[in-house]
Amino acid sequence: MDCACERVSFPEGYSRFGSAACCGPSVSGGVQDDSPLGLSTPLSILQENHTFDNYFGTFSGADGATSGLTSAGLIVSLTPLPDMDYDNLCNSWDCALLAMDGGKMDNFDLINGGLSAYTQASSQEIPHYWECAHQFVLADRYFTSVHGPSFPNHLLPWPPSREE
Repeated sequence: MDCACERVSFPEGYSRFGSAACCGPSVSGGVQDDSPLGLSTPLSILQENHTFDNYFGTFSGADGATSGLTSAGLIVSLTPLPDMDYDNLCNSWDCALLAMDGGKMDNFDLINGGLSAYTQASSQEIPHYWECAHQFVLADRYFTSVHGPSFPNHLLPWPPSREE
């Protein structure tokens, strides 16, 4: 199977998905059906309290990051993701707003007073996630639709069905 990555955009009406780096049969000659996206069985894996760059920032062909900006304007390299979160990063709504800083994404060092949020897993640390990323769509430009809690955003990727 050819697993070369390419960028695809989703059809009109699915714009909240943006575009994605795709690999595997969903891009090159996979199962075709009459659904708008050409999928027979959609599957979504959502990981709480991790960013795309935490898991896939170094994935070849994806729009990922290997460094981050601090509140002082310093660019720091992302360090290996530890097995345990000893610093217990704050993941409250107030901390998220502080870290996002109006979209500048430069205050992650302020939520726990250090650089413990600037981490990244390697393919060796999370091989099953990376295998899925090689075989299926990897949504590297997916952004939540609801500026709020997780649960509504878990439901939004699944559009309602239409009877015709």
